[in-house]
Amino acid sequence: MKLSEELWLLTQRTPKDQQPLLKALGKLLEDQRLWREAWLNAESKVELLTSELDMLRSQLKHRKEKESND
Repeated sequence: MKLSEELWLLTQRTPKDQQPLLKALGKLLEDQRLWREAWLNAESKVELLTSELDMLRSQLKHRKEKESND
């Protein structure tokens, strides 16, 4: 069951005066999930770019070594 479904069920059993607080909590949890997902996506992109940068540095190093040997 999704978090949103669980929260909806919980709001159905929660007194009316506490429902806004519960809805705010649900929004906060969803925002936190989205931030975590964005962070993980950013981390994987950084890893990919770091790998590509290492490869380009290596190619440049080999090219410079080859030019200095010629």
